[in-house]
Amino acid sequence: PYRTTRTSSTEIELQAHQAYFRGRPVIDTVILSSYPTLRQAWASLLRDEIDAVSSLSGDAIEFLTDDTIDTVTFPRQYAYAMVFNSRRPHLRSPRVRRALNSAVDRTALVDAVLKGHGQPAFSPVWPDHWAYDESIAGYTFDPSQARETLAAEAEISGRAADDRLTITCLVPEGHATFERLALTLQRQLFHVGVDLQFEALPLSQYDGRLRAGTYDAALIDLLSGPSLSRVYLFWRSPDEFQGLNVFGYESPDVDYWLDRLRYAIDDSATRAATGQLQRALMDDPPAIFLAWSERTRAVSRRLSMPATPGRDPFRSLWRWRFENTGLAARAAP
Repeated sequence: PYRTTRTSSTEIELQAHQAYFRGRPVIDTVILSSYPTLRQAWASLLRDEIDAVSSLSGDAIEFLTDDTIDTVTFPRQYAYAMVFNSRRPHLRSPRVRRALNSAVDRTALVDAVLKGHGQPAFSPVWPDHWAYDESIAGYTFDPSQARETLAAEAEISGRAADDRLTITCLVPEGHATFERLALTLQRQLFHVGVDLQFEALPLSQYDGRLRAGTYDAALIDLLSGPSLSRVYLFWRSPDEFQGLNVFGYESPDVDYWLDRLRYAIDDSATRAATGQLQRALMDDPPAIFLAWSERTRAVSRRLSMPATPGRDPFRSLWRWRFENTGLAARAAP
């Protein structure tokens, strides 16, 4: 519905397509402005300098409220995860990776870090996909069993049973949610004999380290929906498929069910393969999938905003209108 007409270091201006196939947008001009902090963007929203803020964090929602502002929360198709470099010797065993998954209390993590704005994640299969098998239970939070399994694996690998497993994890620098996730994971894993250490990197260096494979683990916000093709792109073995699997993850069972999904001929075959894929990914986990996140938009009540419950209201931006339709919409990303 809109096209870019001007860009600068702080703003992007969009103009309405007059012949948009779903109907001409009511608002002619949309200006996206960047702010260094959420607090400054919120203050501009209250002063009517802008008309929307695109993303409020979970803790911000608790204290950023106003009678002139509507907030809309909807689920994202992204999962926070600590992905493993499966080529590292100490992370190669599926038993170790399952034990690490059992050591994490995801419900406590969602409550403490995301302030309840999310749901536990156990695999990269998006839980709102129509073929998702809800009968498959996630990992049981069992730190005692995790501790015993890790001690047994230490002996098998030639280490003393009381040697603590050390994992160095990449964390995006300057992102508060990732920092809180990292600290929560560190505390939980410490109790099962794991020392989780961090290396904070700017995003300009982060991607290069992932692709080079020079890490043990990395915290990421992983797009995994709405289709199952995202799962295929990230987790199909890299030796046979040139997708986005930069994590060294290889699993014959996961490959088998991904290919069954790729060539499924009907809904029944898709449902069956999706359930088996969920089981295979939990049996040989490529990561600790932590939580499916939510996003909250804040929009001035000066705007009439048609929206579908549970969906991003920005999808209907072309239908938004002001009481005075000559005004331009201004939003802070």
